[in-house]
Order: sequence, then C-alpha cells, then structure tokens
Amino acid sequence: MNLAPDHRAVLDEIIEAAHGDGELSRDIAAQIVDDIEDLERFGQDWTSAFLRELTIKGAAQLAREWRRRHTTVTETAKGTSVPLPTYAAVRTPDGYKQVRLADMTASELRAHRERLSKQRNTLSKEVQYVSDLLAVMDETGAQTAGEAERVMRERAA
Repeated sequence: MNLAPDHRAVLDEIIEAAHGDGELSRDIAAQIVDDIEDLERFGQDWTSAFLRELTIKGAAQLAREWRRRHTTVTETAKGTSVPLPTYAAVRTPDGYKQVRLADMTASELRAHRERLSKQRNTLSKEVQYVSDLLAVMDETGAQTAGEAERVMRERAA
C-alpha cells in the first residue's frame, strides 16, 4: 500500500519500536497491529485502509501456506521423485494469478522456471555469505555476525 511520507514515517517508527532484543516475530507483529489500532482509535483516518491491506496480506500468507502443503509427487525424466507444489504463480498485467502446475502453458512454465532459478541463485549467495561468516567466526573467535562481517570487510580492503 502506498502511504503518504508522513504516514510511512509513523509506521516506520512503530515497526522500529516493536523490535526489541530477542523479541518473537509474532510478538513484534502483534505490537505493530496494537499500535496501528491505537492510531485508528485516536482518529488517524488512513489506518483503517492500512489495516485492511494487512489483513489481505495475512490471508495471502494463509493461502501460500496452504499451497505449500498441497504438493504433487512426480518424477523427473530420469526417474527422480520430486514433490512439487500443485499451484504456481503466473505473472499477469494485474499481478500474479495461481495456476495448477499441470495446466501451465509452455510460456508460463518457462517464466516459472526463471523465477525458480532466480530464487535458487539468491539462496545460494545467501548460504555462501552465511558460510563465510561462520568460517571467520571459527577462525577469529568473533562472537557475532557483525564482528565477522567487519573482519571480512577489513580483509577485502
């Protein structure tokens, strides 16, 4: 949802304040909702539409979780068993629509493969970065990822 800059600033403050040390993600989210509801009670007219958007995003998360649980076990051309989600997203001019994988056209399937490849590449880079941090921590005795990152930056300079 596009917010006015002053509303975005208020929301950013709420989100930052909700992030205490070691807080559970659910507690952070609950605090954010509580604070936005407080704004609504105090007459901030933009909060009602914003809370509706949050509700829609929450319902979208429920649908994503449902789709992840509903898989079809199939086999590759070489016989390797692969559990695949029954549904996959297809980009349209209006956003993404959910299509059964079995019903995808060749162009939709190519686009889906491209998205999967990008996710894999991003994940591989993240795994490598975390592995690098752990190697520096093991080697130097750094206690936090931030300390290890500083060592890596110093070495790269």
